[in-house]
Amino acid sequence: ADVTEMQSLATKYSPFTSGAIPDNPLDEWQSAGCGSNCGWCREQLNPSLDFFDNRAGYSSPDPRFGQPVINAKDIIGGSRTTQFQNRFLDVTADCVASHP
Repeated sequence: ADVTEMQSLATKYSPFTSGAIPDNPLDEWQSAGCGSNCGWCREQLNPSLDFFDNRAGYSSPDPRFGQPVINAKDIIGGSRTTQFQNRFLDVTADCVASHP
């Protein structure tokens, strides 16, 4: 998704994040062959990787629970990444048993 499409989606997504509409616009989102069911695309739309979860005071009856928070912070991150040719890091961590 390019930054212009990201901004357009964020504008449509904002009423969902505020609770004004119950239907998630991300469910119907499609861009250049990449859609809402694609994990990679969802991560590109939410580079800050923040979600509506228990820590933010949301619970499972709320339709926003478990959904990504897509806002200006993500748009700015996406813009900087494309303008300045930065890269998103795909970091993973594993626990390794210590050796005596």
